[in-house]
Amino acid sequence: MKTESQQVTSLPVFVMASEKTGKNNEERITSLEIAELAGKPHADVLKAIRKMEEPWKKVAEGNFSLGYYLDANGQERPCYYLTKRESLYIATKFNDEARAKLVLRWEELETKNLEQEKPSPQQGFLQEKLVVADWMMKTLRYSEVAKLKLVSSIVQPYGLPVPEYVSAPNGAKHSASELLKTHNIDMSAIKFNKLAMAAGLLELRERKGHTKIHKFYSITDKGSAYGENDVNMNNPNQTQPHWYDGKFAEVLELIKANLESQVNLFA
Repeated sequence: MKTESQQVTSLPVFVMASEKTGKNNEERITSLEIAELAGKPHADVLKAIRKMEEPWKKVAEGNFSLGYYLDANGQERPCYYLTKRESLYIATKFNDEARAKLVLRWEELETKNLEQEKPSPQQGFLQEKLVVADWMMKTLRYSEVAKLKLVSSIVQPYGLPVPEYVSAPNGAKHSASELLKTHNIDMSAIKFNKLAMAAGLLELRERKGHTKIHKFYSITDKGSAYGENDVNMNNPNQTQPHWYDGKFAEVLELIKANLESQVNLFA
């Protein structure tokens, strides 16, 4: 005749919260598994736990967590879920061999948990890259397309999925030199950038290179209504301002208004 503990073919370890002790996500072992480790009928282990619960309540100020499991006939049977210290307390009534088995079982569980929680060197490297990327995107005010390109370049080698595209609510965009030609404006991109800086639409940023300081332009918060900072294809650490085709005329008006205000100051 099978004992109660022998009727269960799988003896899982439960991770659950004990409202009576107020400890969340604490590893617990079932009285079923304790019975198997001790080589005792589950009913005998239950009796021992119930008998030892009262003195434990007085010292530790907490009850043991009581639940249930389904036996081979699908009927509910009582079962305790004990923390490490609770189960080791119960094991004081066992023989030396049973206590040793329980100690080794807990060591196995704790080692397994540490391995699961510890990120692999590859994961840690990826996390570091994403932190730097997040800083770059915020500091350099990357466009949504530029953000996607940067993140894709980081995560694709790890086999992680990324969207293939992002929406462009403001339509097409091009560099200042291209749009100046389109609008038949006889002005160099260098001069345009200086005027856009004076109007508060652009700012000059710097980054340290191996041998010198590199300077590059970045669209400001004010200018973000008229364009976006894309990744410089020649140097991913720098931005390349692109202006919305449909709003470039407004950019030119802002630059013109700023020039006129400067002239009026000296009038």
